[in-house]
Amino acid sequence: MSKASGSCDLCGLPVEGKPFELRTPAGVLQFCCDGCRGIYRLLNDVEEIPEKPDPEADVSDTPPG
Repeated sequence: MSKASGSCDLCGLPVEGKPFELRTPAGVLQFCCDGCRGIYRLLNDVEEIPEKPDPEADVSDTPPG
């Protein structure tokens, strides 16, 4: 059994393994499942802040060549 990394920000159950995260202006929230994450977004009318793109990643749509 993996070690819990905290508790769900909606239901309070332990978050095991990699949490389902929601980035908000207030900070990063973690959830035990995608269902809790979705319900939290609906109840709180929260839009997720996208992650900053990796400046080293190639984001072009055109393949090299």
